[in-house]
Parts: sequence; C-alpha cells; structure tokens
Amino acid sequence: MVSLLNKEGAEPTLALVNSSRSSMSSQVPEEIKRNVRAVLLSKVGGVPMGMFIKDYKSLVLAQLDYRGLGFQTLQAFFKSIPEIARIEKNGTDLKIFGVGDPNTYLPVGARKAQGKLPKDYHKKLQASQSSDSEESSFLDMELSALEPDHLGWYSLCCPIQRAPSLDKMELESLFGQAGSEVKTHLTQRWLFVRYKSKEECKKALNIFGEDYGLCVASKQKSTGSVIDEGTKNPQKSDKKPNGCGPKGYRDKGKNSGYMTDADDRKKPPKTESKLNGHSWKGSTQENGNKMSKKEKIASSTSLFVHGISDKEAFMKLIEPYKPVEIKFATYYRGWLGFLEMETAEEAKIVIADLHQKQLGDRYIIVDYDTEKENKKKKDANENITADKESSSSTNKKNIKSPQKPEFPDMPTLVPESSATCNPNYYMDCTVFVGNFPAKTTFVALQEVFSKYHVKDMIIGNTSALEGCTRAYLYLSTINDVIQCVEEMNNYVMGDCSLKVDVPYKNEKMRFVLKNRLQLRMLENHASKPHY
Repeated sequence: MVSLLNKEGAEPTLALVNSSRSSMSSQVPEEIKRNVRAVLLSKVGGVPMGMFIKDYKSLVLAQLDYRGLGFQTLQAFFKSIPEIARIEKNGTDLKIFGVGDPNTYLPVGARKAQGKLPKDYHKKLQASQSSDSEESSFLDMELSALEPDHLGWYSLCCPIQRAPSLDKMELESLFGQAGSEVKTHLTQRWLFVRYKSKEECKKALNIFGEDYGLCVASKQKSTGSVIDEGTKNPQKSDKKPNGCGPKGYRDKGKNSGYMTDADDRKKPPKTESKLNGHSWKGSTQENGNKMSKKEKIASSTSLFVHGISDKEAFMKLIEPYKPVEIKFATYYRGWLGFLEMETAEEAKIVIADLHQKQLGDRYIIVDYDTEKENKKKKDANENITADKESSSSTNKKNIKSPQKPEFPDMPTLVPESSATCNPNYYMDCTVFVGNFPAKTTFVALQEVFSKYHVKDMIIGNTSALEGCTRAYLYLSTINDVIQCVEEMNNYVMGDCSLKVDVPYKNEKMRFVLKNRLQLRMLENHASKPHY
C-alpha cells in the first residue's frame, strides 16, 4: 500500500480525494451510494477493483452502470465519492475500502472493513467541502496566471522539504488522485507536479495545497524565493509576484515566492566537488561547459553492430541512413559491423530505429562504439606525451624512440584490433549455454549469469518442441569465461541442469580454458592434506 507521511510526520496517511470539487459527484444517486457502501463494508480487507462489479451484482442483484452516470472508468467513479469509498494501492493492484457514515453507528465488522482510515478523514473532507465557496475566487485568480508549457502541461510546485515523498512512483500515485495524467519532477529545492488541464490543477490545489504548500509555478524567475534568502531576510517574503499573498503559497508567509525548475538550472552551484584538488572525473570540460561521460558517448558518431548474419541484407538495411564508412569483422556465426555516421544526430536515429531489430534469424544489437572512442582518447594522450618527451629530449640533445604501447592481458569483448581482424590479439569470449528450461525469457537468463559481466546475449531456441534450448553469451574477459564455465556447468535452473561450455570451433579459448582448469585442479590437489 502506498502510504506517505502527513505534514506533522506523525503517521502514514493517504491524501483525500475531494469529491465536492467535481460536478460528477452530484450525478451519483443516493441509492447507488448506499448500495456501494453496503457492498464495500461487507468485506474485510477491501475489494479488488476488478472484482467489485461482480460482487455488486451478486449482492445487490443489479448491474452498476457507472458509464451511464458519466464516468469513463470505475476508478473515476470511486474518486468522485470519497465519503463512500476510498482507493488504496497495494503493489500493482488497487483495492477499494468502504467509508462509513460518521453520524451512523457501525458494527465491529463494518469498522474493520473500513481498513486503516487516514487520520481526521471526515474532518478534512468536511472542511474542504465548506471552504469551496471561500476559496473559489482566490483559486480562479491564482490559476489565471497559469499557462501550459510547449508540451501542454500545467505546472504546480511545492518546496522539497514539504514533499510527501521523494519516490517518483509514490508521488505520481498520490497526486494522480487529482487527475488522470500526472508527471512529477524533483530538483534540489522544489517538487514540480504537472497536469494536463487547469481543472486538474485546481483540484490538486484544493486537495494538497494546505498539506504540502502546493502553488502555481510561475514561468518568470522569482525574487526572494530561494530558501536561504527567505530565512535571512523575512521582509522580502512580504512581496509576492502576481499580487498573491502568503495564502497563494500556502506556507503562511515563509518562502512565499514562486519558483520554476528553470531557476534551479540557471542558478550555478556555489561549490564544486573536488577530489585531491582536482575536479570530479565523472564529467569533462569542453568549450567551457561540463559534459558527463554519458553525454560524451551520446555525441559520438561511431557505432558498433552485433549479430549480423547476412552482410548483403544488412547493407540494404543501413543504406537509407547513408553512413560515411562501414567496416566488417568476422565473428562467431556472423559478422561485427563498425559504422561511422556524419553527425551524432544521425547516429542516434540509427540506434533508435535498428537496435533489437530482427535481421534474418537474429536480432541485431546497435550501440555506440565505446572502444573506438577510448582508442581516440588514448591516441590523443599518447601524442601529447610523445610531443612532451620529444621536446624535452630535443633540448637535452638525447632523442629516444617512443615505446610501443602494452596490450592488456585480458582483452575485452570487442578489442581495438577486432576491426582489422588481427589474429594475434583477437580472443572470442563466447560461452554456449544449453538445456535451460523452455520458455526462459531473455531477462531471466541474463539475471542468472549477471555476475559474469554479460555484454550481449543471443537465444537460439527456447521451445521445448525443437530440441535442446540454447543460447550464446558474450562475456567481457577470459577470466569471466573461465569462471562461468567452472561455476555454471551442471548448475540447476528450475528442473533442468545447465550445460555451459566454450563453443567447439573456438579452439584458442578451449585451449586456454583447458590449461587453466588443469592448473586449478593441481592447486586444489596440492592444498589437500596427505596422510
């Protein structure tokens, strides 16, 4: 069940859905309301949303025609009558709990059927109903300045300190009680809630305004809205944009300015995280702007394609995208492709269109060629180092030839030399997996082998009718291959014993695996005590 702290932080509570704000509530006849309450209070533990229509028909002996009352969904029907029904989310399911009449005696069974009723449920509902006429004019004035963004969303905001939760799913479930579509966005200081219509915003302000300080998010940059400034100089909080007083912010005069997520983006941080006197390595400096590693990869024009079984078919497939350069490298059961696009935008389009697309009997994998980018960076660093050494050696009149770079002992899945198919440094880190349970999904198999750094996976057969189930895993290093074969061969998955080995055609890897396994057997034998 999704539960959130109230503003005192005392106990969990769910926000109330204010039916008096909706004209749809008056369309529900009193007789139907009494029947709905009777059905809900007859069952302890709530009624699942999908079972209510059936229970209603069996107990009342009549069909509940909520669409005839003007409601598109059953959930919207319940939201319009919060004095009768209450919705709670339990995981992915919705349960409906009955709400008893506070002026009527309820037996013990009916009180239990209400579930854990939020604190002061009836008082808040009654207070919100009585304040409709008083706040209507104020809300209309407040909403008159509300305009949609370029995507048609209307934005509300509240301080992050008063946010009911920091979990996005819980927030959308909570604020979704005021509208059918809702989006949430968290910044360092603000929580933004977006709806598709002004009516939904008005409903959200009525329901959540007092509890969480929800207000209209202004498009213009605010003055005096920064949290620190509001506490340092309280006199600034007397001035409100758009002529709204403290009630407009619903925070009783504290931090009463309006704020947008653009303000957080424009305001630079006062301090910069440094480690040993250097900027954090998670971002790079380029043209005066910080760029993360993820953004730098996304700006690349080099692409890597895996799973090509038919070169001619792939050439026809990639032809409309007009790549600048195409290279192929032979790989187990097919080819690897290396593309060079003209711009980063074209590279993004290729990934969006062709990733996981079926080509022949296989699905191709399209992603950025990070190995090529790392090689460019490595070559650039080597050139800078070579220039420095050359200049220093020239001054000393002692010229030295540059040393050859050392190759790593354990090559990755796609080593830098694979584009040229150099047999001296190429090592295929493929593992065959067979005899896993039929109908095993891609995600399930990937979870079983996740500790071995799986780069890619191709499932050849998952059916129980076409022979042995089989898949090919592409791991990162030779050590991953050896560890995977040692630990996962004969591993019991479901009611099947897995068969894990290196493909027979990969003689080089099988030779390495055989030697390593023999060495470990000798080490284990030597470590055992001899009597």
